[in-house]
Amino acid sequence: MHWTITRKLGISIVLLSLGTGALGGVAIATNQRVLILAMFLAIAAVALAVARLLSKSIIAPLRNLHHFITEATQKKDFSKALQVKNKGEFGLLEEDINVMVSEVNRLMSELHETNMGFIVGLSECLESLKRIDKGQSAVRIPEKFKDESLQKLANVINHIAENIDHCADQSQEWLMGISEHYNVLA
Repeated sequence: MHWTITRKLGISIVLLSLGTGALGGVAIATNQRVLILAMFLAIAAVALAVARLLSKSIIAPLRNLHHFITEATQKKDFSKALQVKNKGEFGLLEEDINVMVSEVNRLMSELHETNMGFIVGLSECLESLKRIDKGQSAVRIPEKFKDESLQKLANVINHIAENIDHCADQSQEWLMGISEHYNVLA
C-alpha cells in the first residue's frame, strides 16, 4: 500500500495506491472522479466570482441611473446633471442622459416663458375689453404677441374698438344733423 499526495489546480489530492490488483483500478477511478469534481467546483467558483463582478459592474450604474431619473421625474427638477462616474457604454449613457435632461430643462423653461407671455397677453386683452365695456373705445392693443392665436384675439378686439369708435362718430354726426335740423342745440 502506498500513499501519494498530488497538487493539481491548487487542490491537494491524496492518492492511495494498493498495487496493481483489482483494488488499484478502483483507486484510480475514484481519484479521477474526485479530480473531475474538484475541477467542476473550481470552475463553478470562478464562474460565480466573475458573475458577481459583472453584476456589480452592471447593476450599480443602472441603480444610479434609475435613482437619478426617478428623483428628477418625481421632483420635476431637470436642472441637475448626473455625475459621469463610468467609462465605456455606461459613461456614454450617463453623458447622453445629461444631454437629454439639459434639453428637457431648456424646453420646460421655454414652455414656462411662453405660458407666462400668453397669460400676460390674455390679461391685456381682457383689460382692454373691460375698458371698452366702460365706454373707452379708443383702447388699442399693440401688435406684439408671439402667439398667433393671442395676436388674432388682440386684432379682433382692436377691430371691435375701431367699429365702436366709428359707430360713436356716426351717431354723433347724426345727432348733430338731427339737432341742426330741428334746432334743438341752439
